[in-house]
Amino acid sequence: MAQQQELGEATSAALARLASRMRSIRKASGKTQAQAAEIIGISHRSYKDYELGYRPPPMDVVFRFCFGFEVDPVSLLFGDGGNINTAASNVAEEVAAGVMVSFGMADPTEIRHRAKLSRYAWENASAKGRTFSEELNELISLMARTE
Repeated sequence: MAQQQELGEATSAALARLASRMRSIRKASGKTQAQAAEIIGISHRSYKDYELGYRPPPMDVVFRFCFGFEVDPVSLLFGDGGNINTAASNVAEEVAAGVMVSFGMADPTEIRHRAKLSRYAWENASAKGRTFSEELNELISLMARTE
């Protein structure tokens, strides 16, 4: 239970940082939330929820935000500085664990195991120049063949 709470807190903190960066970028551009929503092609309510950190934006929204506001996606997701590969791996693991908790998985050991698998897939995808989905699907396929 403590591990789930830690994961939830880490995921919430990462989401809050992303929301804060979105808000800062929007304000620096002189746009309102409604204008930002229009620029990236979503409803004002959805944009507001993302910027307030109520829910994470889907990746297509993140990329449209970056295109619309001429921002580097890595900077938006992870901030400036730091080790981007480590940060990305940490986020992949945290998000995977958060998703499993939200779907009702209660076994912290199983959650951590699957989250680490997601991190492994992320790191391999980056190293091989593949998408995360491609690498994760290949890992799942390999695991299914060995069972």
